[in-house]
Amino acid sequence: MNTPASPRDHGDATLALSSPATLGDVAGLAMKLRQFVGPQTPETQVDEIEIGVVEALTNVVKHAYAGRAGSLELRCEHQTERIVIELIDHGDALPAGRLEGADGTVFQFDPEDVENIPQGGMGLALIRASFDEVQYDSEPGCNRLTLVKHVRKASA
Repeated sequence: MNTPASPRDHGDATLALSSPATLGDVAGLAMKLRQFVGPQTPETQVDEIEIGVVEALTNVVKHAYAGRAGSLELRCEHQTERIVIELIDHGDALPAGRLEGADGTVFQFDPEDVENIPQGGMGLALIRASFDEVQYDSEPGCNRLTLVKHVRKASA
């Protein structure tokens, strides 16, 4: 796993990671990302970022590559008031309109009604709920998911 992190001008920092597209590697990428954003970011926001990124990377492994070998790229820029994360893969594209159609209504169910609790289909809505901005772009051979989280200062 490649883990270069370098400070940039005006106090921003960047992180670039790449790994094979396996579920085991998703956890390692998430851990490195958490270490990178954690020191200057409130814990609840770090948790939200990790949940959204793990869900997105898991979707890439399961759906974009669907059992085929591939790679995952994660780029993160920690700016003063926001964190910008790009996830890049070379698998199958997300079907058109799927991300835009994923809204919070999927979370509206009765948790006491065990027979009717949804068994899936919450991932994209979870990603959208975890970030302030979500953009997906795809061109032949390259998919890019850009996730933006507006951050507060971590309290001392």
